[in-house]
Amino acid sequence: EASQAMHATLLGRILKAPILFFDTTPSGRILNRFSGDQHTLDMDLRGIMTFGLTCSFRGLYVGIVISVLIPAFLVTIVPLLGILLWIQNFFRHSAREIKRLESTSKS
Repeated sequence: EASQAMHATLLGRILKAPILFFDTTPSGRILNRFSGDQHTLDMDLRGIMTFGLTCSFRGLYVGIVISVLIPAFLVTIVPLLGILLWIQNFFRHSAREIKRLESTSKS
């Protein structure tokens, strides 16, 4: 149902786009975007969500156990989380740019 709802939303927004959008955007790029998003929802999303939740809960569990056994760990976790967030933000921007370049090269 989620993929059908997303497809309907995408189709509605594409149909409401101005003509200039269709003049400047190749139809192959639009089709690749539709099919890529549908593939992600249909095939990849469940595995990604399961993996993400599993890793998050394991990390939380390990952090709690270490904090109980070694209280000094709480002092070092704050800078480590700051570094982790910086790396995550850098990766997100890089991955988005790579995805954009891949999409452009396909069309």
